[in-house]
Amino acid sequence: MKIKLNKQVQIRKKQAILFLGFLYFFNGIYAQCTVNGPSKFISKCGSSYTLNTGRKVTSSGLYTDSAIGYQGCDSIFQVRVSLNSLPLASIALSSDRSQCLTGNSYSFSFNGNALTSNYTVSWNFGDGSALGSGTSVTKSFSTANTFKTILTLTNDSGCVDTESYTVFVRPQPTVAYTVNNLNQCLKGNNFSFTNASGISSGSLSYLWSFGDGSSNATTTNASRKYLADGNYSVKLIATSSFDCKDSNTKSLNVYPQVSSISASVDNSALCKKGNEFNFTGSASISSGTLSY
Repeated sequence: MKIKLNKQVQIRKKQAILFLGFLYFFNGIYAQCTVNGPSKFISKCGSSYTLNTGRKVTSSGLYTDSAIGYQGCDSIFQVRVSLNSLPLASIALSSDRSQCLTGNSYSFSFNGNALTSNYTVSWNFGDGSALGSGTSVTKSFSTANTFKTILTLTNDSGCVDTESYTVFVRPQPTVAYTVNNLNQCLKGNNFSFTNASGISSGSLSYLWSFGDGSSNATTTNASRKYLADGNYSVKLIATSSFDCKDSNTKSLNVYPQVSSISASVDNSALCKKGNEFNFTGSASISSGTLSY
């Protein structure tokens, strides 16, 4: 049995189908279309570049690529890929890597390959100071610590590479000591030295020299009795576990002893009236003067 639709029903059926098709198209469900997009230029640092299609290219050139564009349509376009080799940053150090704080000086130089004639080099020393520039730099650190120096190399293709180098600035000892009395007479002299040296980290070893040719001492504190008068320089050297040194020297005086003391009187007994005794004294000393 066939039912013949009237003209008005047929028109509404066609409108519904068109409306559903319209929805499908703009929701991207069944849309399949392509458009020609503008060409692109890609400059890439490295040895390869992956297109939107998933193709990995390993040389510079002109390639066809695509991307999903407006309303879900595939946009086909040409892309010119320029692959630029990465520069090589490398650091050479012409000084010791580990140095004591006092007098430290590190000489860094660029030892890599920029791959282009024009390039820039910057140095970050890791201590918060201003950046350095140029292929060779010298740096002195103001505090003891471990510092990572970073070299950043940028060539005229805009490609960048970095390299780091760690240096060690070792703490410096500070030497100090006290003496019980800097000036003593030869007889009974006994100089006592009390060590007050220190260092921010690590341990110290000591070496005392007394300036009289006697054996040195390696104790923390020391004492010395001198056998002859004179002026003596006592030096204390402190050495850290990283062989960083400091010293302090003090001057001592050992005064000569008075000797050959004698005294005489011209008469041992006189009458009370008009008595006058004459005393004569003498003494000797190896240096200096005597008062009586």
